[in-house]
Amino acid sequence: MTIGDPAMSRNSPPQTVVALAEARATRTLAATQALLLPEADEPLAAEELSRRVAAQLAALPAEERPLLRRKVLVAVHDLEGLVDALQAQLDGLADELRKVSTHSSAATAYGRMARRPSDHRS
Repeated sequence: MTIGDPAMSRNSPPQTVVALAEARATRTLAATQALLLPEADEPLAAEELSRRVAAQLAALPAEERPLLRRKVLVAVHDLEGLVDALQAQLDGLADELRKVSTHSSAATAYGRMARRPSDHRS
């Protein structure tokens, strides 16, 4: 089961879904860092990774830039896949939340009606 799998949100508690999403984001950023900045010895936040890659690209001679650009395109593709999966998961959770809210409202209304004396009772 993967992030974005509709069965995941039906079968997993929200904490598990969030933990899996965070783990996937961490793995994707680590893979991106390994691809683009293999010399970095500690995990970098996305903003710092972006800043260092931009600085590295600017410092490269023109003839070496196409290789790094290709690596950046691969990384962007992977990150876009992560964003798409996370958005699908978020949409699924939002749908579930709306359903729970609707069911809760209906149950509350039913409870109120059940406690109210009926007009048909004498």
